[in-house]
Amino acid sequence: MVSGLIISSHSCFLKPQEHVQSGFDDQVYGGSGMIWARMLAYITGTVDQELLLRNEYLAAENRILRAQIKGRLLLSDAEKATLAEIAHRLKRKALEELAAVAKPDTLLAWYRKLIANKFDGSKFRKSSGRPRVDEETERLVVRMAKENPGWL
Repeated sequence: MVSGLIISSHSCFLKPQEHVQSGFDDQVYGGSGMIWARMLAYITGTVDQELLLRNEYLAAENRILRAQIKGRLLLSDAEKATLAEIAHRLKRKALEELAAVAKPDTLLAWYRKLIANKFDGSKFRKSSGRPRVDEETERLVVRMAKENPGWL
């Protein structure tokens, strides 16, 4: 039977029930709620460490690839929108350290343009003026006018 979890900075292991005196576990390890909190902190720390390593790898890879490219990168509107969305969530301070494709001001300007386009109402805007007459009707009217020159 298992009563709790001991978490150190390097390892995580369960301690058997027979080594714990009654009440000792709660006093030393902070009770079962504290055990879960420590376990969660350990797991979260591991995840954070892996994310940091992934970010470091991607940054190094980005630097290497960027060094091989001469001139400006030509990005599509979809690529700009993707970068702009992420840039907006990162905020300017992080972008100043991180952004390699474009300056932070440029990335945030792309985001503002993206938002402006999203809410400009163009999806719901109706064209002004009279609707076009379909081609078949137009051909019929022209033919009838040619056949009946006295109409004009």
